[in-house]
Amino acid sequence: MFDLSLYRFDGASVAYLLAALVMLVVAAVMARRWNVPGAPALVCLELAAAAWALPDVFELAATTVPLKMFWSAVAYPGIVAAPVCFYLVSRTFGYHRRRLSARHVVAVSLFPAATVLVAATNSFHNLLWSWVVIDVSTNIATYGRGPWFSLFVVYFYGLVFLGIVRFVSVLRALPAAYRGQIVTILAGSLFALLGSVFYLFRFSHRDWTPLGMALAGLCLFLGMTRYRMLDLLPIARNLLVEIMDDGVLVTDTHGRIIDMNPAMKELLGVRERRAVLMGTSARELLAEWEEILPLLDGSEPLRREVALAGADGDTRYLDVRRRPLPGKNGEVPGILFLLGDVTKRHVAEERLREMACRDSLTGAYTMRYMEELLRKGIERHLREGFVFSMAFLDLDHFKRINDTYGHPAGDAVLRGLVELFEAHLGPEDVVGRFGGEEFILFFPGKGLRASVCRTLRLLARTRRIPFPWGNESLRVSFSAGVASVEEESLRGALATDLLIALADRRLYEAKRRGRCCVVAG
Repeated sequence: MFDLSLYRFDGASVAYLLAALVMLVVAAVMARRWNVPGAPALVCLELAAAAWALPDVFELAATTVPLKMFWSAVAYPGIVAAPVCFYLVSRTFGYHRRRLSARHVVAVSLFPAATVLVAATNSFHNLLWSWVVIDVSTNIATYGRGPWFSLFVVYFYGLVFLGIVRFVSVLRALPAAYRGQIVTILAGSLFALLGSVFYLFRFSHRDWTPLGMALAGLCLFLGMTRYRMLDLLPIARNLLVEIMDDGVLVTDTHGRIIDMNPAMKELLGVRERRAVLMGTSARELLAEWEEILPLLDGSEPLRREVALAGADGDTRYLDVRRRPLPGKNGEVPGILFLLGDVTKRHVAEERLREMACRDSLTGAYTMRYMEELLRKGIERHLREGFVFSMAFLDLDHFKRINDTYGHPAGDAVLRGLVELFEAHLGPEDVVGRFGGEEFILFFPGKGLRASVCRTLRLLARTRRIPFPWGNESLRVSFSAGVASVEEESLRGALATDLLIALADRRLYEAKRRGRCCVVAG
């Protein structure tokens, strides 16, 4: 087998050896970018081509039939791996919808693996080569092709054809920066394909495919240096859609579902396979989301935040975007919908807004918030007769608590007072801190008399309930002035500051009367 007297090396053998070395060098350069998507498949493709070319060096030089058959069998792992690797490269660069699973790779490799076994055992069945004849003058062997060879040819060219179709199908859709990469791969594959076709149809008794693969390797090297292949790898757009957190739904102009990504299925809570959902009505699928249904009508760009009431009582917020898919001659073949769950963001924003309008010490609403609340109440009153009242409170002799027990004690009393107010006021009543020991109470839907009664009850509870501080029990009271939006004195000049000023005057009247009382007129 390794007796050099049985070999006759010539220029063709040297050419095959150089071709193998070229492919090994290109594989080594590509391996430096192994972590880049697409690099492993390209490296394996070049290694497979080298594993094909190196045994062919000895097959070409061998002078006996057993030696030629041996080296041909040794070359077959590289021969069968080359089309599989080319197909895998096309899946990486070809914008395919799904990630390539290990199960898929195994399935594609089963027949090639069986072919390697058939080649290794050909002498027992002649399924791959039925006979071998050597031309003594040229030392070129001609192989009789068995039935398995025909099957492998179909499989070989089937994978190559699928790969080329994938590359061509996405070539026009690619940005200009990526087209050179695909053209480079296609040009390289054309060299290898021509060499294979020449041998298959016996235009030549030599198999020039390894030399074509070497030229393909040079094309790939050109792609890496000129077109930044593996630096600007075109990440599959469909793959990006698959891993997006936002739900993607595509419909045709009749509202039928064309496509959706896993995030959309999870958002909808559907378990059916996508193939089952294709062609069904988007309106039926989204029937439970009545707030979104109107957005399915029309094709113009739109963005809107939608609040959805859940069965558990929680509200879910979705950011819905609608865009027409551009077609030829200005036509709109479909509509793209992007649905993002922004509930967490919305809750966080609400929390921030709540913090901005709450007093940091007591938790009561700020004066700015109360003024806005009164302004909106006045607008509703003028527009639809909405009734409300307000009370302006000031704690009696609060300075004594600060002077006697310190400001921490005074702060504790203020916090406890707000808790008492919120516990004993109505569910719609609002407590706001004006500043210091002054507070505003807002009574929506209550007239002057009802608001005075509620404020008096609150005063009685405040006097009765002590506020603990260390070993002490601190007691406080307040004076209050109450004003209503319906009062005669405000007619024709109703405004927030006038309403507060009226309540403030009555507060000072309560203080003049000896404090610990409520004045309303």
